[in-house]
Amino acid sequence: MLNSSDYKLFFCEAKEDNIEFYGNKGAGALIIAADTGKLLLLLRSNTVNEPGTWNLAGGKINKDENSKETVEREIFEETGYDGDYEISPLHTFKNKEFRYYNNLLIVPSEFTPKLNNEHTKYKWIEYGEWPNPLHFGIKSLIKHDGKKIKKSIDSMKKKQDTILEAMDIPPSPPAIIQRVDIPKRMSNVDYKILSDTYILAATLWGEAREEGEVGMQSVMNVIMNRAKGDFNKAKDISIQPLQFSIWNGVKNPTTSAFNLAKIQRTENGIDKPMYKLAIEIVKLAMKGQLPDITGGATFYINPKKLNKKPDWIKKVVKTKSIGKFTFYKEKEKKIKEDYAIFRSN
Repeated sequence: MLNSSDYKLFFCEAKEDNIEFYGNKGAGALIIAADTGKLLLLLRSNTVNEPGTWNLAGGKINKDENSKETVEREIFEETGYDGDYEISPLHTFKNKEFRYYNNLLIVPSEFTPKLNNEHTKYKWIEYGEWPNPLHFGIKSLIKHDGKKIKKSIDSMKKKQDTILEAMDIPPSPPAIIQRVDIPKRMSNVDYKILSDTYILAATLWGEAREEGEVGMQSVMNVIMNRAKGDFNKAKDISIQPLQFSIWNGVKNPTTSAFNLAKIQRTENGIDKPMYKLAIEIVKLAMKGQLPDITGGATFYINPKKLNKKPDWIKKVVKTKSIGKFTFYKEKEKKIKEDYAIFRSN
């Protein structure tokens, strides 16, 4: 059974023969990605207590902080994440000497943590697929709030499964030709072009990075087809509600997109491969040079994630299957019989 000394040892540092305690209050957060429902766990290094165990991000509460501020600081220090999130309290360990405030922190999508010296590895896992060995703090959290955490994850996954079914049918036929006027001088890229590029790259990366270049290109094709080839409309189309899951629940897409760009760039200033591909695809679309490989599709589904076909399937025709996606466009409107007769005469 956990006691206060267990938790206090979590916040102490050995100095020769003496133990110096960091404090009597701590806070941490279990991070969950809203788009996948996966949890982020960190493997503790030999520089901290309980080395070699998987744990959440957290630490002591400083004198000038509340528990929420501690969570924000610790998350940034231990994972590098400073994007949008939703936070809610979980079980708080209490006794006369010590308190530890657990929280659930929901981020829009999985990200690549930038670990400090406190951790050596990270894992995005499904609930219940716990790596060994687990830190005693995680074990305690699961014991007290496991059902609540699982319920939150199930709710996220259910929401993701119904998103594509809620997509509206575009009011006009798709366009295949993709053109846009680009300023000749791009040395001083204005803020709008930069932010639009980052938002679109984030959309491609978030929706289809697992499908590689072809998958991300197909998503960009859908966006451009909905925009009828006008790149200036592409960003607004990508962040419309219930269209692309990476933006669900995100209050400020621009901030999130810039944060993703920052996370995806290495210390040497080089973008990570999949994100770099996303940027290149967006640039081709901007120049009107991105081929349409979807057959003019204006939306798509992942059949494996649907329990039944959505009602709007009756109003569209299939164009292509690319990787895990099936693409569709509106059926061509039938010419009225009397009009056809008139034309034949």
